[in-house]
Amino acid sequence: MLDGRAVQDVWKPLANADGQVLQGTNLRTYDAETGIWNVAWTISSSARIETFISSYRDGVIHISAQRAATGVFPAHMMHISFYNISGQHFDWKYETSPLTDGKNWSEISRLSCDRVSGQAVGS
Repeated sequence: MLDGRAVQDVWKPLANADGQVLQGTNLRTYDAETGIWNVAWTISSSARIETFISSYRDGVIHISAQRAATGVFPAHMMHISFYNISGQHFDWKYETSPLTDGKNWSEISRLSCDRVSGQAVGS
């Protein structure tokens, strides 16, 4: 997408324990001059778009930020990693730490994602 300078992911998980399906999408654009990935994220349960800045080192995209409290989640520090990246695949994990800590991280979620070719958006 955009000559290799942008990637869009569509997140379509199975229903959670409450039967909800919280679909989301993000757009990551790469600034070759600074080496920074700019990330915009939104989810179906929210009308807001969150933005983050990320870095790339040792084959891993790192996104770190403070997140405000939302729903059942308290305010926290987050770290997202995209790794095992290829043209057809990447792995992803989300870790959190209390705002006052930043040293003790807990893995909250892990995904393994593959490119789906020829599939219409929303199908």
